Amino acid sequence: MRKFAILGFLCIVSIIFAACSNHTDEKQDECPFLYDLDHMMYILENNFALFDVVYWARGYDLRAMAESARNEIIGANYINNEIFLQILRKNMSFDAAHFAIGTFGGSNFSPERLAATFQMSQETHQEIPRAIIARTIKEGEIAHLAMPSFLLSTLEEQVLDFLHEVRDYDHLIIDLRGNRGGWVSNFWPIVRPNIAEALVAVGYGFVQYGPHIEGAHLPIPRNSPTHIIGGGGPLIADRDFTPIMDFLENVNLPELRESDMYRMDYAFRFEVRIFPRNLDEFDFLPAFNGKIWLLVCESNSSAAQLAIWFVKETGFATIVGEITGGHLGGARTVAHLPNSMIWFQFDMGYITDSNGRPLEAGTIPHHFNRPGMNALQTVLALIEEGDH
Repeated sequence: MRKFAILGFLCIVSIIFAACSNHTDEKQDECPFLYDLDHMMYILENNFALFDVVYWARGYDLRAMAESARNEIIGANYINNEIFLQILRKNMSFDAAHFAIGTFGGSNFSPERLAATFQMSQETHQEIPRAIIARTIKEGEIAHLAMPSFLLSTLEEQVLDFLHEVRDYDHLIIDLRGNRGGWVSNFWPIVRPNIAEALVAVGYGFVQYGPHIEGAHLPIPRNSPTHIIGGGGPLIADRDFTPIMDFLENVNLPELRESDMYRMDYAFRFEVRIFPRNLDEFDFLPAFNGKIWLLVCESNSSAAQLAIWFVKETGFATIVGEITGGHLGGARTVAHLPNSMIWFQFDMGYITDSNGRPLEAGTIPHHFNRPGMNALQTVLALIEEGDH
């Protein structure tokens, strides 16, 4: 399959160069940018495991988007790197799988400097909200703990102080609405004091091991599933990849879309284990004695998506809200376009829950928002009705 893909890409490139050789000098300027556009699509087609998921789950038809970009490049009276970047951002950007497009120009370009620039951009955040906001909704009965971001470290002492105040309440509502991620480790201080035994969430990962992934991220067998999924800490993955056909023959995932699997080369199993932190001040028991709820929304993504998946898999809380926003395909990779010095990034893997549903498609809540109500209003109605 990959040989045919490479041959097809070479044919496209030869057609472009043949067309360019027949153009006037004025129109030759577009040819390097058409080549870069085709190079971007070649990398995505052969290395982006979520290529099909972003279409059926998020509505992004990357081939149609590339065709729109191509027509705009061809129709431009004048084009340079800056205009090409604008065309790509207009036509090729999509809100899924951590996709982004940027530029690093100049004669001193190198992949190392590109990686450094990308890392700096990831570490630059604006208007970061407070880590947690704790309040009482109904004295003695309902407590509310909002976590609008995982970009700031959760102050465990603040969480424990609040749990002391509300320990005997009937309901604790953890509110992740608007949380677009950060570091999932900032969620565990909410979980650990409130469990009596270890919670284990199981998932699966799939890899389209194309030339870019192989060249940029170490060849198998030196690579590992942990590297692809971007794990660490409580995440434990298989030591080795399983060839995709062997995996599909031996593992039954009821919600796995087989039509997505034709891209994949390898699969693996992983799990996240979170252990309790039961303290003397709580008699070595879970800190909260009542019912725990989790509020979610369609903008929840990245690390927030991972936390919500964990909650759904383990039953730590009852989830209320909307199907979440995804942006979870493992660790990111960065590729660059040779002529324009533009870079783009995307998630490397295809990560699913224990049933095979890709996390990029979001997690389905236990209770959807009721008509005319938001998630908080819905959960308060459920509590009032005794529907737990």
